[in-house]
Amino acid sequence: MHGFPPESPVCCDAAWCSDCDTRQIRPRQRATESYWVDVDYLNWDLRGIDVPVLVSTSPSGTLQEDAGVLGDASTSVLVGNRALADGEQSGGSVSLGFWLDRSQQIGLEYTYTGLGDHTESFRASSDSSTILARPFFNVAEHREDARLLGFPNTLSGDVQIDASTEYFAQEILLLYPVSRHRRWQINFAAGYRTTELNDSLAINDSSLVLSGITAGTSINISEQFESRNEFHGFEGGLLTRIQLPLDWRLEIDAKVAFGETDHSNRMIARTVTTTASGQSASSESGLLVQPSNLGTHATSSYSVQHDLAIMLRRNLGWGVSGNIGYSIHHWTDVTRAGDQIDRQINPTQIPPGTLSGAARPSVNEVTSDFIAQGLTAGIEWTW
Repeated sequence: MHGFPPESPVCCDAAWCSDCDTRQIRPRQRATESYWVDVDYLNWDLRGIDVPVLVSTSPSGTLQEDAGVLGDASTSVLVGNRALADGEQSGGSVSLGFWLDRSQQIGLEYTYTGLGDHTESFRASSDSSTILARPFFNVAEHREDARLLGFPNTLSGDVQIDASTEYFAQEILLLYPVSRHRRWQINFAAGYRTTELNDSLAINDSSLVLSGITAGTSINISEQFESRNEFHGFEGGLLTRIQLPLDWRLEIDAKVAFGETDHSNRMIARTVTTTASGQSASSESGLLVQPSNLGTHATSSYSVQHDLAIMLRRNLGWGVSGNIGYSIHHWTDVTRAGDQIDRQINPTQIPPGTLSGAARPSVNEVTSDFIAQGLTAGIEWTW
């Protein structure tokens, strides 16, 4: 909430306006403002997409059955066991508000917050002399295993991984001043909030057989993990304004929202095998996506969101003020694209095979917390 309700009667000097009897002090410019627009730049640090080991390598001379296999002393991780699309991302926030009554005892404010796609890409390739692999746990053989993309004089290939995260939030709040004092005021806010968090993780690999009776055969695999979260709920909080000297003001907003988060997790894949003669065959599966976890899976869960913003605002005159501060957003029980990966694979179901044994990979209904935090800076215009 950005407007300060007027009080009557008003006594003013060069810097302050105050109630003549109670000496409740407030900024002079706040006496008649009924509307406000606030535009902020956000530089937030996002919690990225946690993934298991997706790509590995081994030095030349490694036996083919050990190449790229996790647990082998010679295996090195190229990407994985960390968060992708993690770190700083720019965004923005716009607030529009006005008082519903002349005495400014109830207000209405709408806020939109958005962060653009935060992306990270990885690419690795293998010629005829290097090892490149995608590791997994082989359920049928009860051991760590790897799908080779490159192996000396046998295979050459490459792999591309693209991860992205986007975040949006909207809220509409009714504002009520509940406590006023000499240099501070506390306001209660209550209303509706909706938030979206969308993840995408794409894995594309290709390999070419260099020797043997299948020489010249190429295999191309595309896999996509998508996770969408949509929150709807009630939000309430306290907005505190403390007037400081020299037209500075400290603003502390603490809000909490309770509601339901709808989750939609989608896993798709496609494998295309082309022989040296040009004949092609395709199937709707890959490595981490198999018939046992293929498709879209929808769930929902109860979630809580916490928001805290601490700002310093400076009056610049003519109804304009500038602000700088820190904000943090915490959202419980969300699904992330990386959490949907089950690296335990039963290769018997890889087309044209028929599943024998455990149906793995399975659908992971895993939830975690999402945190975004960082610096905020902007301007406000009131009239």
